[in-house]
Amino acid sequence: MNLVTTFTFLLLLSLNQILADEKVRYDNFQVYRLTPRSQKAVQALRELEENGYDFWTSVRGVNQPVDVMVPPHYKHRFNDFIRLNEFDAQIYIPDVQKLIDNERPQTRKSVGLEWTDYHTLDEINDWLKDLASTNDNIELVTAGKTYEGRDILGVKVSFKAGNENRTVFIESNIHAREWISSAVTTWMLNEILTSKDSEVRQVAESHDWYFVPVFNPDGFVYTHTTDRLWRKTRVPYSSCYGADPNRNWDYHFNDGGASPSPCSETYCGPKAFSEPTTKSLSEFITTIAPKLQAYIAFHSYSQLLLLPYGYTSKHLENYQELYDVGVKAATSLAKRYGTKYEVGNIVDVLYVASGGSMDWVKGTFGTRITYTYELRDTGRYGFVLPPDQIIPTAEETFDSLVTILQEFDKSKCQKMNLVTTFTFLFLLSLNQILADEKVRYDNFQVYRLTPRSQKAVQALRELEENGYDFWTSVRGVNQPVDVMVPPHYKHRFNDFIRLNEFDAQIYIPDVQKLIDNERPQTRKSVGLEWTDYHTLDEINDWLKSLASSNDHIELVTAGKTYEGRDILGVKVSFKAGNENRTVFIESNIHAREWISSAVTTWMLNELLTSQDPAVRQVAESHDWYFVPVFNPDGFVYTHTTDRMWRKTRVPHFLCYGADPNRNWDYHFNDGGASPSPCSSTYSGPKAFSEPSTKSLSEF
Repeated sequence: MNLVTTFTFLLLLSLNQILADEKVRYDNFQVYRLTPRSQKAVQALRELEENGYDFWTSVRGVNQPVDVMVPPHYKHRFNDFIRLNEFDAQIYIPDVQKLIDNERPQTRKSVGLEWTDYHTLDEINDWLKDLASTNDNIELVTAGKTYEGRDILGVKVSFKAGNENRTVFIESNIHAREWISSAVTTWMLNEILTSKDSEVRQVAESHDWYFVPVFNPDGFVYTHTTDRLWRKTRVPYSSCYGADPNRNWDYHFNDGGASPSPCSETYCGPKAFSEPTTKSLSEFITTIAPKLQAYIAFHSYSQLLLLPYGYTSKHLENYQELYDVGVKAATSLAKRYGTKYEVGNIVDVLYVASGGSMDWVKGTFGTRITYTYELRDTGRYGFVLPPDQIIPTAEETFDSLVTILQEFDKSKCQKMNLVTTFTFLFLLSLNQILADEKVRYDNFQVYRLTPRSQKAVQALRELEENGYDFWTSVRGVNQPVDVMVPPHYKHRFNDFIRLNEFDAQIYIPDVQKLIDNERPQTRKSVGLEWTDYHTLDEINDWLKSLASSNDHIELVTAGKTYEGRDILGVKVSFKAGNENRTVFIESNIHAREWISSAVTTWMLNELLTSQDPAVRQVAESHDWYFVPVFNPDGFVYTHTTDRMWRKTRVPHFLCYGADPNRNWDYHFNDGGASPSPCSSTYSGPKAFSEPSTKSLSEF
């Protein structure tokens, strides 16, 4: 920096020390919006950025507006700068201090948080403590420690067990002056706790949540006591205080868009995690990282929804997925007040900005859902957004957050750990390569576990998401659960048993032996008999034969499958007048449950042939529909390829099939179903996503 600028910074630094109790005032400071019309003008702005001006938005490129705060004593030289270069220029904020003076009321209306005003760190922290002390599902957490010794407080919200791997982490106010960010996230936290809206309740109660409203407490306190427009931490460096805590994370640290100058607003610090806040926060996040489904950061201003990464314009990892959902979220956000957001990669939409918290989480842990919001407005108030905009900003932003989580829940599986993902991909590839080769279950064992404590129940719920086939579902303490264990998992499964409180026994020592003995080597006759299980073709041929040879039987096509098969059944009507006494019989909606269609076809035969008077009376006083195989694609697959297959055969993301008995449009995905396509209870991306269930429902 030149000598004059250096002297200015040193003078300001000494004044801050001498006048520690006196607030910085911004009388007659103005915010200009400059739009560079040439590459030369862009370069001039970049050079100006290093010379003592406070750039409220960063330099991007030709025809991209930039907001710059200009001190009154720089006014003339700044106008000279404008005349010497190719800019469109206008004064956006004529007096910054007037906005600050109008930002907070002279007297407070009440104790506690309200969202018609901005709040201090103590007020926010007291509110968090009060929430934790009065709500059983809220836990106060200390997420880190600052240079000045403050705790970085947050809360964990958990409405029910089983949401651990669907954790959403919310951060705000990493930049101290962006007060709207913590106002919005505390409003959201309150909404998650108190809203009666059914969509909000579903999203709220199907996730665990961490809220850390003030990521930079030292800087935030300083904006309340001393300098409203302070951005950084409060760590002392050679010539100035503070580093930018959103340039200080150890992923592509100082890889563009950060300054090496301690007096710059974007000073990255002397090294990654030099700031006690970022280092301690990173250590806390690391402890919960395997559980994170989403990491959402809140900033201001510019009305943007940003995707990773800040160091490159390359569209990496699940960029397209994030972008597509982000566009839907922006549409949802605009519905309430018409507020328009732009969606895109940080570099594409803004500028290079390396070393940020979102990039670190995405790059280090691969967290699937990662967004950064730049909240209202687009510059008319900038960082000093009036408090009457807190609630509207929060409402529209929360609308979009709900949309994000809904879209990911209904359309894609939550991120699985690498081992589980590899296992499923490996099995999937084997199914493709060895399409004609049957899956074998040699030495697979079925354990019956009886959990003796709530801890053991919870352990089972977590195990359910990690590649084991649960033959029966987890219910509660002292309720037995049957789990099929592959031989290569045997030792780790026994470790699991030892580490938890179970009664355990091996119920089936070798699953493949049961399968081998299930069907005879040779068939005795053509048609159905109930000393054996039958294929779909055999069942359907029998139904067709019944319909062609019995006047009171009609063949019906009840639906169509993804693979193009008809879902066949029969209508049986012994006499007129039974139309309003119709009985509908379904079976084999779960493909591997062969006994179900065996039983219903036997029942159908019994209705037709039994001479028992009680049976005849019931049979002939009703009309009947029998659809023995509700899931033909899956049922065929159990005969040709995998005897233990349960679901449909619709391809979804990593794995095939949805559970057709979790896919109907009545309280869809309202508990007991999984959002993961690789789960046996995957509900599908939406109700009636499966052609079989949709067409059956129409029939």
